[in-house]
Amino acid sequence: MSMKSLSLSLRRRTILIAILLVVVFLSAAPWMTANAQDDNGDKTPDDCAACHSDEYKAWDESKHSHAFNQPGFIEAWNRAGNPAYCKSCHATGYDAVSGTVDYEGVSCAACHIDTEGNHPMTDMTVNSSSELCGTCHTGTHAPDYDQWLTSDHATMNIGCPDCHQSHNTILHLEDPTALCTSCHKDLDTSMHGQAGMGCHDCHMAAGDQVTDPLSGQTNGTGHTFGIPSNVCAECHGMTHATTEVGMTKNDAAILTDTSDACTRETEEATNNLNLGLTGGGIGGLLIGFTIPWLLNRNRGGNDDQDS
Repeated sequence: MSMKSLSLSLRRRTILIAILLVVVFLSAAPWMTANAQDDNGDKTPDDCAACHSDEYKAWDESKHSHAFNQPGFIEAWNRAGNPAYCKSCHATGYDAVSGTVDYEGVSCAACHIDTEGNHPMTDMTVNSSSELCGTCHTGTHAPDYDQWLTSDHATMNIGCPDCHQSHNTILHLEDPTALCTSCHKDLDTSMHGQAGMGCHDCHMAAGDQVTDPLSGQTNGTGHTFGIPSNVCAECHGMTHATTEVGMTKNDAAILTDTSDACTRETEEATNNLNLGLTGGGIGGLLIGFTIPWLLNRNRGGNDDQDS
């Protein structure tokens, strides 16, 4: 082979290798972007957006995304003297020793964890439990989780993700009543439903007493989904004392039905409470008698072996 032919062959190989390198680089660009890290070595939401654009867009418009820069939070935080512990919920990766955070806001890393450290080559774990939500949505400041724990939803294992979308935290259906009736069938045909009232008007009625001055949280029943007696009275007044004077027969019948319904709900709640207290008392007595009996029996067996 002549020198000229050899030189041409080397040149072609060099060009081919260069083209292959460019192809490999372009193919790896999204992976490299997705694995880009900030100064703390943790992925930021902008890094995730390279591959998960739809999820990023939904999250970017959510309250979680702006948890640290919402005017309401900033005002309350300044009024409280800027306590550092607020960052544990309103930011991601809060270090109590240094007071620093990985990200100002509730970011992807708050729910997704790259346990292997090489995502996207391996899947990230996802914690979508109500308990994770409860690490922040608790206490007088934000009692959603505490309220949910006392609800029938918690008993039936109907958690936060069953009603709220994960990335933007809004409801799965825009109309809250439509969401409720997707499980609680036929309730929209009730008297209240026909009157145009929503489930949340009564079951999540806001209270009139402020329980947390920083957040403005009130004593409403919230995620307990209970109906306090004053909620009925706001529309129907003291229905048990209302007469039919000045009312049509239809109005009187509606008030009577409403009063009976309120009475039934109150009696049912009282009965459930009494049953719970009775059951707890019986259970406590059984435990109180059983444990000493077992201890005495075990002690007697040991005495027999020693003798």
